Amino acid sequence: MPRRSLPTTPPARATSHRHLTTVTPRANGTAVELIAGQRKQTTYYGTFKDDLPDPNFRFKIATVDETDEFPLHSHEYEELGIVLAGRAIHLTECENYTLEAGDVFVIHARCRHGLIQPQGLKMCLLLYDPRQLLGCGHDLRRMAGFHALFSPDSRAPDAGHFRARLHLSSEQIAYVRSLTATMNTEFEGHSDGRQTIIKSTFLLLAAYLSRLYQSPPQGTGAPLARLANVVAHIRKNFREPLAIGTLARLAHWSPSHFQRNFKRVYHTTPNQFITRVRLEEAAELLKDPDRDITSIAYETGFASSSFFTIRFKRHFGETPSEFRRQKLVELETMAGMPSALRP
Repeated sequence: MPRRSLPTTPPARATSHRHLTTVTPRANGTAVELIAGQRKQTTYYGTFKDDLPDPNFRFKIATVDETDEFPLHSHEYEELGIVLAGRAIHLTECENYTLEAGDVFVIHARCRHGLIQPQGLKMCLLLYDPRQLLGCGHDLRRMAGFHALFSPDSRAPDAGHFRARLHLSSEQIAYVRSLTATMNTEFEGHSDGRQTIIKSTFLLLAAYLSRLYQSPPQGTGAPLARLANVVAHIRKNFREPLAIGTLARLAHWSPSHFQRNFKRVYHTTPNQFITRVRLEEAAELLKDPDRDITSIAYETGFASSSFFTIRFKRHFGETPSEFRRQKLVELETMAGMPSALRP
């Protein structure tokens, strides 16, 4: 389908007053939100500051009627969209495709997308900071479907197709709507404990969608599903030796075919990806001042502390000791700040 030209948003205007410059935020677009049964025109800017202003709880859920085309745009936060009714053409960086009732998609930060030709389109949109809403979902990271939908690794295009989406049956969409209804009630109610309920329900939704994504039998799915299964295996077993031959067998490919596909989709080699996973885990463990650095090196799958230090500095730009000191300073600084000012 040929792309249509889309209206562009005028540049932000700056006004000077007493030597101070005020910059009007550039809007991504507008949508009609349904809030407590009332319709409200809402402008979306694509930034945490303007759209998710609470730094301690960067989350928003909204049911919107998309009556106008939404220009190509990106945002700082992640977006989970659930199509409740109608249809439209969803524009993404790698392909355009039809959205219809039952479709679910995930848009990662700074990924450009938009909508054209909306026809009675009604969606539930969940805007969130994955560091806050998915940060404690360690069990999720063992699921192949999670990596295909929610992991930043899924941003890479798969043979020119937008991958982070799936279509739900009527029974599945009914269950999903029950979860979003719970989150919406808590979000609008501002009752004590609402953040905990929203976070736990969001994790439940993410786990459910991840299961649905990986439901095809192993070895019969598309290349994405095979690779997502390998990534889940790596994240679950990164402390152990991981041979290319073993990973290739999980994907049902020869080692050479597996390495070519992995590099094409994730833009890195399997070994480099394994090292990155180990380093990211080590960085989390280093935040505990009581953990010994040498023990962390072995615990995260490195053969020696010296090799760990070399790899860590190459990846993070500082040694494990320097990284730990900096993180402890940051934690001490945050502990002394009012909660409203903490990031």
